[in-house]
Amino acid sequence: MQNIDAALAVDPDHPKALALAASAAHDGQNFALAIHYWQRLNDTAASGSAMVAEAQRNINAEAMAANPGQVSSVELSGKGRPTVLEVRMRLDPSLSARTRPDEQVYVYALAEDGVGVL
Repeated sequence: MQNIDAALAVDPDHPKALALAASAAHDGQNFALAIHYWQRLNDTAASGSAMVAEAQRNINAEAMAANPGQVSSVELSGKGRPTVLEVRMRLDPSLSARTRPDEQVYVYALAEDGVGVL
């Protein structure tokens, strides 16, 4: 993290440094800090760019990681129209003996055409 902090000290809006800082915060389960870095990247990237879309997806994912077990509604952009994705997770009872309550579950949602992860 020292190298990332040094890079951000030189250029506080460096996209790669912001993404690495967000990833490091996520790895440390500091989801609020991860959101902070993703938001900074979102604010500094070119409007409509793939980087903005990626930052927004990560902001949504961090918000869900910060509140596991809750129903989440996430605004997603798809084909020029806003979409709402609601996710309710329930672990099958046959798997409960093999899992711990603190384990993370990742959900990948595909676009209607089956191409690309939302």
